[in-house]
Amino acid sequence: MLEINSYLLHPDAKTKQWDEIRGQPSIFFININEERVKDILKFIDPLYIEGSIEIKYYGQEVMGVKYWDLIDQLWSYFINMLEEYKVSGRAETYFPDMPVKIELITLQHGMIKFVISDSSFVLPEKEFFSEILNSATFFFEKMQDLFINSDYTHDLERILNLKETLIY
Repeated sequence: MLEINSYLLHPDAKTKQWDEIRGQPSIFFININEERVKDILKFIDPLYIEGSIEIKYYGQEVMGVKYWDLIDQLWSYFINMLEEYKVSGRAETYFPDMPVKIELITLQHGMIKFVISDSSFVLPEKEFFSEILNSATFFFEKMQDLFINSDYTHDLERILNLKETLIY
């Protein structure tokens, strides 16, 4: 079972050391589903939204909060990767503001290799794509609700196109 969550970085985290943030991630990373996310919106620049995408497969962390960056751009990069993967069976990108590489590689029997930095995971392709697309949709729709002047229509259209061609 694949589980994907999006988190916004609490603005106070910018004044903290990484060890302190890593030691208390639930204080500094707020799930976009949580009501308390609304308390920090006035401190976040809607053009520079920092956060993380957490991916777990049967409880094992595949990607977590140590890989935080500009989260809306990172979600868009994931969509770019799926579009590239659809064409070539392989895709790669780097995080928007960090030298962290992500790769998707086709394997046999409906599996993919997901590589992040120096870690790799074998995941079921169809479930991975379905969850990524559903989680990206939820993220962009939530950002449009939270940040009144944001417009992620283009990203949402790309996701819809991928849903029609990749998993259905």
